[in-house]
Amino acid sequence: MSAKTSPKGLGLALVIAIDSSASMMLKDVKPNRLEAAKRSAIVIIRSVIGSGIPTLVGVISFYGNSFPVMDLTDSVEELEEAVNSIKVSGKATNLSMAVKDAFYMFKDSPPGYSRRLIVISDGDFNEGPGPDEVQFLAKSSGMRVDFLVIGNSQHVKSDQMVKLANVTGGKVVYARSLEEAIKNAYKIAIGE
Repeated sequence: MSAKTSPKGLGLALVIAIDSSASMMLKDVKPNRLEAAKRSAIVIIRSVIGSGIPTLVGVISFYGNSFPVMDLTDSVEELEEAVNSIKVSGKATNLSMAVKDAFYMFKDSPPGYSRRLIVISDGDFNEGPGPDEVQFLAKSSGMRVDFLVIGNSQHVKSDQMVKLANVTGGKVVYARSLEEAIKNAYKIAIGE
C-alpha cells in the first residue's frame, strides 16, 4: 500500500497503540522512548490522513492494561492532542490488551474499510496471553498488525512480534534513535 493507492477496501481504519509502560522512560533513545513513540505516532497520523485515501485513526495507550485515548476520527488536531496527552501509566506491558481494544475500536469503522493496528513499543511484553491467543483475535477481526520497536533493549520479544506480524500481513521495524524512529514511522505509515 502506498500513500497514493487504496488499501484492500474503501478506506482505512488505523489504530495506533502506544506503549505507556515505565520502560518507555528509558533514555537510550533521546529524549526518551515514550517521546520518540509519540513523535513517531504523529508522523504516522500526518502521513495517512490527507493521503487521498479515506482514513480514520484511533489512539490507544497500553501498559498492563489498555485504554482508548481517542476513538476513530480524521481530525489531525484531536489525534495529536490525544497522543501528546499519553503519560507513563504502569510497569507491566500487555500486548493482548492493546489488540483487544483495537478489535473493539474497529467495530465502529465503516463497512468496507481495511483495518490496521500499528503498535509502537520497546517490545518488552511481559504480561498477558501468549502470541497464539493474540493472533486469533487479530485474525478474526481482519486487522493487519505492524510494529515499530523503539530502543536498545535486550528484552525485545521479537519472536512474538514477528509471528503476529507475519500471520496478519504486517511487519516489524526497529529504531535505535529518534531520527530512525521518525524515518521508520513514515515508512510503516505508507506501507514500505
